[in-house]
Amino acid sequence: MSQKIEIPVAVKLDATRVQSTVKDMGKSIQDAAKVKLEPVSDASLRKLKEAQQAYQTLLKVDQGFARRVRNSGQSGREYHELDFNRLFTNPAQRERRRSQINSYIDSFDPNAPHDEGGGGGRRPRRPGGWGGMAMGVAQSGLRAAGPVGGVAANSLGAGMSGGMGAGLMGLVGGIAALGVGKLIGAITANIEKAENNNVAYDRLKRTLGDVNVSFSSLKKTVMDTGDGLKLTYDEAGQLAQGYTKAGNLRGTDYRSLPEELGLGVGLSRAYGLDPSAGVNTLGAMRGTGVMNNTQETRSMALLIGETIAKSDAFAKADEVMEAISSFAVAQTRQSLTVANTAGYAGMFSSMVGSGIAGMDPAGASNILSRMNSSLSAGGAKGEASQFFTAMVGNRMGLDPLQTQILREGGMFANNDSAFGDKSVYARYMGKTGPGGSQDFLGATRGMIEEKYGGDSDYQKMMRANAFANHTGLNMNQSMAMLSLKPNQMGQMQKYAGDMTTLSASGINNMALSLFGNDDQRSGIRDSLLARSDLKSEDRESLHQAFGPNGSAEQQKEVLAKLSAQYEQERTTGSDIRDSKALLDNIKTTLADKMVPIMEASRTAMLYLAGGKDGVTRAQMEAKLAKNEAKSALDSSLSGIDSKRLANEEAQERVRNDKSMSSFDKFSEISRLEAERKALNKESTAATQAYNNRLQDIDNPARYGPSAPAGGAAKAGGGGGSASTSTGSPVAGAGSGTGPNRVKNFVKEHGPLADKLSKELGVPSDAILGQWGLETGWGKSVIPGTNNLGNIKDFSGKGPTARDNMTGSVDAYRQYESTEGFGADFKKLLSKKRYAGALGTDNARDYFAGLKQGGYAEDPNYVSSGVKASNMAARARVGTAIPDPKSTQAPGNDVFSKGTSAWPGGQAGFSVDPLTVFHQDSSGRQIAPPQELNFTQKAPAASFADRFSF
Repeated sequence: MSQKIEIPVAVKLDATRVQSTVKDMGKSIQDAAKVKLEPVSDASLRKLKEAQQAYQTLLKVDQGFARRVRNSGQSGREYHELDFNRLFTNPAQRERRRSQINSYIDSFDPNAPHDEGGGGGRRPRRPGGWGGMAMGVAQSGLRAAGPVGGVAANSLGAGMSGGMGAGLMGLVGGIAALGVGKLIGAITANIEKAENNNVAYDRLKRTLGDVNVSFSSLKKTVMDTGDGLKLTYDEAGQLAQGYTKAGNLRGTDYRSLPEELGLGVGLSRAYGLDPSAGVNTLGAMRGTGVMNNTQETRSMALLIGETIAKSDAFAKADEVMEAISSFAVAQTRQSLTVANTAGYAGMFSSMVGSGIAGMDPAGASNILSRMNSSLSAGGAKGEASQFFTAMVGNRMGLDPLQTQILREGGMFANNDSAFGDKSVYARYMGKTGPGGSQDFLGATRGMIEEKYGGDSDYQKMMRANAFANHTGLNMNQSMAMLSLKPNQMGQMQKYAGDMTTLSASGINNMALSLFGNDDQRSGIRDSLLARSDLKSEDRESLHQAFGPNGSAEQQKEVLAKLSAQYEQERTTGSDIRDSKALLDNIKTTLADKMVPIMEASRTAMLYLAGGKDGVTRAQMEAKLAKNEAKSALDSSLSGIDSKRLANEEAQERVRNDKSMSSFDKFSEISRLEAERKALNKESTAATQAYNNRLQDIDNPARYGPSAPAGGAAKAGGGGGSASTSTGSPVAGAGSGTGPNRVKNFVKEHGPLADKLSKELGVPSDAILGQWGLETGWGKSVIPGTNNLGNIKDFSGKGPTARDNMTGSVDAYRQYESTEGFGADFKKLLSKKRYAGALGTDNARDYFAGLKQGGYAEDPNYVSSGVKASNMAARARVGTAIPDPKSTQAPGNDVFSKGTSAWPGGQAGFSVDPLTVFHQDSSGRQIAPPQELNFTQKAPAASFADRFSF
């Protein structure tokens, strides 16, 4: 008889209960403030109007941004309608500029001068497009409801710096702080999806080769791609995995995923196909070497669109894609030379568009495949065909062996591809061979028409019979092929303009503009004229093209050019699709925040279930510590990876800068190379520190039941800088970070940080975290100096104190007020060396920019700064921060009450009791069920970071 232990934990969020609680909160706000909250109020409409006014003002004061809007074809759009993917192709630059612009619009004061961004005192947030205005409306409504609503508004706003999901988390934390009730009984139903997504991102990381691929950067890239393409994170992950495998991407190639997937998804949506259709088609060709970069992928997408249009096979677009991809991949593998896909597409589209019965995409593909097989073998009629092929080769300037090489390239091979500088022939021979652009099929057909020329019925039939015998076709197929001529391809690319701004979803309209009928062109014109985002100059060009003096050619050119720039027409269906994806991503983001809790809970349950597989309490603690160390390593490598990318881009710019002298180029490249080597050393050091940490955790003498909570000692403060002190002056200054001290510090200095945040374009919480890190949250500010940043005075005139990090006694600057310090602090950060820290939208980039500029020498300065920034954010929204010295967790609904501390001070939280059922192997109950009260405990120093709401 055996005992079976089942632990049925309901790991989900009670959505009905949450909804009911939020409704109750809304009612209590109304009752307390005696106001009526309406979905659209006059204040809301006024806020939206102000946002639109702010956007128009921004276009006037920021000429660079205005130029990007014009060049991307979005001049007539309102701000919430802008497509930022078309404004900024670089994801990091796009998100940074979006954050800056949102901050400007959110803080806009219509009654104030706007040369520096207007008035307003709200902190910058990071919602995109419409989200920024909607969030402003929501916060305005909540604040109007009085103090209670104001706390909820602050909670929502504070979390938005991390995106919509983080905003919801901030709201949850704020509601919990209000004491509304226990909202989180367990994890949301989407927790499994979030966990599966993380597993998928890990699999993608390994697929890319693992080394030098940051998990967090990769995850962010995929999630940003999902948001940009209006896909769920699950769909984006699957498409990214599929394209990576098919396209044989490796290492940092994942940075091109947003654009590559954008082309595949856009191409699919242009023809009403599943996103995977276009992604798989382009991925297969990329992986075979038919295309080697994003620019070539754009050209291929246009070629496919042109083929579909000239085939008049819009309803069979997927079959056209499959035919092109199959030929390109198979022929490239066969000949080891890039297949002439344009030649194939020209013949294929002519056949399908002919209207001949049986020449649908599948039929045409079958005929071309048979011809290609015959001609590659030298012909289908034995020695006669071989002799004839030799004659064709001789006519093309080839000897017999060169002719064999040409025909192995297939019916659309030509001398340029078979013997050019990128051919296997040139690689082997060390030189190129005969040139020429005529393809093998054209030369073969020309020779047959020459040998069997004439217009008599007999001559025509003999010509068809000879072509059939040589190519392996029947007579009907031969006559059909001889009656057709290949279409000229590449016309669409001439009208695409700047390929980097190509809207893949507009390829269908672009093709119809060039190759459709008058009714189709008129329909596209009307669709464009109905768009609110159509630029005035584009509207005028349409009127001129379709006016009394306009020509058909002018109409084609104008429509094709605009279709290449503007996205597909929006419909109710596309709006529903996109909003459903957005909602799913919000839920998944929320669930993703809960994943660490779920992992910790699983580990603890193993212990509660009786030490399954020998799991002890010490091992459970060690596992949690290892998870923390791995998370810290991923974050560190992510920052280094971003710097490496910036370094690579900088080197590329220098190499291509024709205005620089050779000496200046050499000097700058040398500096950048030194920077790159330093980054490599930093990466190695971070990995080594992680390995050392693992060894420390696995050492029972240092980490176990009797060791201090949290394992090995935490890293200390910074290492000083040329202008500031990163270690706090005065002994013991930075040791205490109790929740009250942090809260009071944030409350006192938050307004000054908000002001500087707006002026410098950096997160307010990051500034507060920096000051808190420098001064031990105000404990080590030298009396009478108001020096919140402990900025040193190299003149030696200021008061002196000992720097805890360096041990040196230094002079520090003295200010009459904190406002005076703020002005000096702004001046300090405005120096060129710290340019990388300004204009950032998150704490990690801010502190990384400071460290790169030489602000601090501490290797842990970035992670320490991020933690301090998070503490400031939590203190601002009113969510309690666990006190490491407390013997129990904070007394709010998010954390457990009355929990005894583990050695060294611990914090924790509780979940619902676990029920243990005792059954034998047949399922028969052998003892009454037992309930176990479960409290998850974790090192207090890391609790707030891992379990924040």
